[in-house]
Amino acid sequence: MRGLCAIMLILCALVLSGCTGAPVIGTTSTPTNNQVQAASLRGRVHGGQNPVSGATIQLWMTGLQGVGYGSTALISGSALTTSGEALTDANGNFDITGQYSCGSSGSSPVYLTATGGNPGLGGTVNNSAIMLMAAMGTCSSLASLTGPIVINEVTTVASVYALQQFIGGGGSEYNVGFYQVRPATATALATGFSEVLNMIDIYTGTAQTTTTSGVGYVPQAEINTLADILVPCVNTSGPTSSNCQSLFTAATPSGGTAPTTVLGAMLDIAQNGGNNVSTLYGLSSANAAFQPTLSAAPNDWTVALAYSVSGINYPYGMALDAQGNVWVSGWLGNAPLSPQVGVISPIGVPASNSPYTSSASLSAPTGIAVDGSGNTWVANCVTNGAVAFTLQSNTITVSYGPFSVAGMSCPLVDAVDSGGNVWFTNNGNNDLIELSSPFSSTNYTTYSGGGLDKPIGIALYRYYNPSLVNAVWVANSGSDSLTDFIGATGTNYTGGGLSDPSGIAVDSSGNMWAVGTSANLVAEINYSGTAVSPVGGWTGGGLDGPARVAIDGANNVWVTNNTNSTLTELNNSGTPISPSTGFQSSTLHSPGLIAIDASGNVWIVNSVETASGYMTVTEFLGAAAPAAMPLQEDLPTI
Repeated sequence: MRGLCAIMLILCALVLSGCTGAPVIGTTSTPTNNQVQAASLRGRVHGGQNPVSGATIQLWMTGLQGVGYGSTALISGSALTTSGEALTDANGNFDITGQYSCGSSGSSPVYLTATGGNPGLGGTVNNSAIMLMAAMGTCSSLASLTGPIVINEVTTVASVYALQQFIGGGGSEYNVGFYQVRPATATALATGFSEVLNMIDIYTGTAQTTTTSGVGYVPQAEINTLADILVPCVNTSGPTSSNCQSLFTAATPSGGTAPTTVLGAMLDIAQNGGNNVSTLYGLSSANAAFQPTLSAAPNDWTVALAYSVSGINYPYGMALDAQGNVWVSGWLGNAPLSPQVGVISPIGVPASNSPYTSSASLSAPTGIAVDGSGNTWVANCVTNGAVAFTLQSNTITVSYGPFSVAGMSCPLVDAVDSGGNVWFTNNGNNDLIELSSPFSSTNYTTYSGGGLDKPIGIALYRYYNPSLVNAVWVANSGSDSLTDFIGATGTNYTGGGLSDPSGIAVDSSGNMWAVGTSANLVAEINYSGTAVSPVGGWTGGGLDGPARVAIDGANNVWVTNNTNSTLTELNNSGTPISPSTGFQSSTLHSPGLIAIDASGNVWIVNSVETASGYMTVTEFLGAAAPAAMPLQEDLPTI
């Protein structure tokens, strides 16, 4: 099971827009000073299409003391007795209005669970394997509910996948939490709640085909199939039944402990997407409760959403800012042809003026990087320069430039160091440019030599060895090597299977991971330049024309495969985690750049626009250990 992590940046919270009548994530993660009035909250619990009677309803406020534990129960006392309002009636209905209080924490996310109960079997059955979940948004936002909600297998699947990096091992109902002292994790958790409400209709307990925000694709059939896998266990007498034992056995990861509830089983499935795929698929009923469903077993059980970034043509660069917004550069815009930069929120909502286009600011924009002050830097290949944008009141605004820099020659990729300096690889000149504050067309430094040969990818490393100031690593696509600049001196390194590398990323130990499409491998070089990977590199996990690479908060390595349009995951020892066919999604089309956000979502740019059903970016939901945003050299993941 992948490790969880905390994030070290201070971020702002997210707003879920476009969800009329549904709970929303508020604009702050800091509790208010005033008591928040509890709103009406009622609904029903179903196992498949069967009402579950006698289930215990609890409203939980997410924990504050750490990732994966410490949730606070908001219902207590007589409501939980055998005749209390927090038990479902014979038709699965409940009404907990007046039985809970948000206190002074109305802006904290809350979720509902339904545990135990009788799924219509008669007698005194109480199935303790039943543990269903529905993420609701902030406590104060419950006042926006317009009717009864549903807790069922679909709401459980969506909640688990979106929040899996914040749910503790075993999937206990009280194991959703974050670090209060690290606001970044609070914001990332808020993003997860937004993702849940972006995929499902909370009033019907059904998966949607299009995101609630109206601009994204939801894999409805896969979510329904995952829900149907849980139904046989829910609609039986208890955890020792054959239906539950089959589920628990199939969901158990290699070397792991078997789950004891359907929530725990779904957490295991989400965090081990390549495990027992066919066996799990076979557990879904031929007369599925939730439809449509998958017609055959999938390649894996990762869940991927996708979004169209309007107007972006020939997408090239991508970066995530501190709020989790996704910035994408378009080499050429749609007719009339013009270069463009677009930005969408973590749930796909575009900025008011996205895509931004101006021939005065953009000319064949390529790489994108975000600095610690919120500036998004874009490299311009044609005018050999750069421009920076900020997002102000949801509007893309120029903050610096544009600059035409005499030393640049088609800059392709940029990165930002901890001092706010912006680095560009000059593919045409075989050198690097460091643009420094105060930013201008003349305040730059050129770095050359060290075997630079058609440089593309760039990574910066300093944190674990403070003496390595400006340790800049570059992937040389024109040769089988990496170049490391410490100060003005560049040193060239080979070995470990390096082959025409174009993508490079650094882990928290200072090891460089590099990929190139000419060889189906990943090379690993430590910060001293010594090869860690064998002569043939690290292989397997579906590697096929690897294009770009990213490192998550557990130091696992994620690689996009341009040839077969898949995603590969390796652990930090180079062992494949993804299946031999990679992780797959119908929305992947010659994937390129890849980034991981603070919620553990894996974002990927798709480069082939002519593909049927093309979407600009694909998001693998909660698949990775969360990473720092924006990505900078001395911001480790812990």
